[in-house]
Amino acid sequence: MKNISLRLIATLWLALLLASCTDNSVNDLRAKAELGDAKAQFALGQRYDNGLEIPQDFSEAAKWYRKAADAGHVMRQYHLGVCYPEGKGVKQDFNEAMTWIRKAAEQGVGEAQYNLGWMCSNGEGTQRDDTEAAKWYLKAAERNHANAEAVLGEIYYKGKGVKQDLETAYMWWSIVAAKGVVVRRLAQLEKIMTPEQVLAAKKRAAEWLPTEQ
Repeated sequence: MKNISLRLIATLWLALLLASCTDNSVNDLRAKAELGDAKAQFALGQRYDNGLEIPQDFSEAAKWYRKAADAGHVMRQYHLGVCYPEGKGVKQDFNEAMTWIRKAAEQGVGEAQYNLGWMCSNGEGTQRDDTEAAKWYLKAAERNHANAEAVLGEIYYKGKGVKQDLETAYMWWSIVAAKGVVVRRLAQLEKIMTPEQVLAAKKRAAEWLPTEQ
């Protein structure tokens, strides 16, 4: 019985110690954030966003993301941008989402480039523009974004914002398939493409894939 009591006391003591450390960690982070440290502002925003060590609070998360974004850090700009379409801690505003997501996309964030392509293709925060959407999907694919690669296959298959090109569609879907995704459209394309076109598409895909390593 005495051993059990000692273990219980030790467990409680450890829990209190960890809680104290957590409080200190968050307090230190908050102190740095309030002094204008952009990394600390973003980290504090993430904690509020995900309920890590502190109660989840989307409004507080958006507030700290905004401070970090205003300081010019690209990933902070992207995280702030994705808060706006869902009204996550902020008032829903697709124009504001477009502003911040575009800032991140123009600085090379693949996820932002993909989201910008999606917004352009669906007319959210901007007029629908399939050509602009295709441009951003390609930029995201160049950063190995698998969803963008799959969408590019569809875009070239349908000629949506680009000239229809079955060989290029096959190339993009082959790249996706090489990552373990089942792409049934490949079999459909093979029925309407020449063997030479299929071979050329496979060659292009093979040449692209090493760049993703």
